[in-house]
Amino acid sequence: MHWLEQYWYSLNLVSLALWPLSLLYGGFMTLRRWAYRRGLLRSQRLAVPVIAIGALTGGDSGATPLTIRLAEVLQTAGYRPGVVSRGAGGQSQQWPRRVKPDSDPREVSAQAMLLAWRCRCPVAAGPDLAAAGRSLISECACNVILAVDALQQYTLGRDIEIAVIAGQRSLGNRSCLPAGPLREPLARLQSTDFVVGNGSAQRGEYLLTLEGGQAVNLVDPLVTCSVAAFRNESVKAVAADVDPAQFFSFLKTQGIRVLEHSFPEHHFFSAAELDSDDDLPLLLPEQDAIKCRSFANERCWYISFQARLDPELERQLLARLGRFPGKTINPSLQPE
Repeated sequence: MHWLEQYWYSLNLVSLALWPLSLLYGGFMTLRRWAYRRGLLRSQRLAVPVIAIGALTGGDSGATPLTIRLAEVLQTAGYRPGVVSRGAGGQSQQWPRRVKPDSDPREVSAQAMLLAWRCRCPVAAGPDLAAAGRSLISECACNVILAVDALQQYTLGRDIEIAVIAGQRSLGNRSCLPAGPLREPLARLQSTDFVVGNGSAQRGEYLLTLEGGQAVNLVDPLVTCSVAAFRNESVKAVAADVDPAQFFSFLKTQGIRVLEHSFPEHHFFSAAELDSDDDLPLLLPEQDAIKCRSFANERCWYISFQARLDPELERQLLARLGRFPGKTINPSLQPE
């Protein structure tokens, strides 16, 4: 489907030709959601509140950094959150899997590894998000579950939904697949509890901003520098899981001359793909860098992005969670 993406962000002959198929797809997704809501298809409810975070569009939206920030907010408020990921791209033969900072990203996925790196809370991965959530509740006494990229994963029951919109690409031509980027019809946003705009926010949305001021050496993480240190220099930039165009654009706004190298989502790099005859620094997003730790050289740096979220959303989310005091496995799991 990657070749179609160039047609998703405008009205053109290709998207118009595919429009009837997008109507069928959108109708199917609407019917599917209705079946889950009516109990014709079964959702699995957990003993603790579940916050489902995801996007209406395909590709990188910012759901992962938003999840990392929300885990911090919940921990500060006294909750014991756990994070579940589908482990998309992971090759494990056994699910669910507890994910730790030293896990193998080929087994559990780079996204799950990034969550384990950055979240100071338990993380589990697996296609069955409910099973992953139950493992965290029973083994780690988590009293709230954050489910990333779970907006359309209706087999997992949820109490709160947060939709993320990539500000730069927005909703494209507002058509469903395959004519546009939408995984569900646009009306789906009206049924979510919160809508977050990554990079820019429209009326009724909450702003999420990503700040990437630090570059970290992949061989020695204790060696860091400001992204501005590469200003007016030429660098080789590589991206796959994080939207390459957005990553390259960020580097260019910092005054860096970028030699772009993009790869498909979930691509696992080889040493040869990172090696070159020149001595140029090589910059990667953190999620892609995780997959290169075993063969990186001293020229490899990753950019660590920090999420800043509208404080009003944080306040309202905590207020909403306070309405679920009885949905815990035992009284000791109440937030402090």
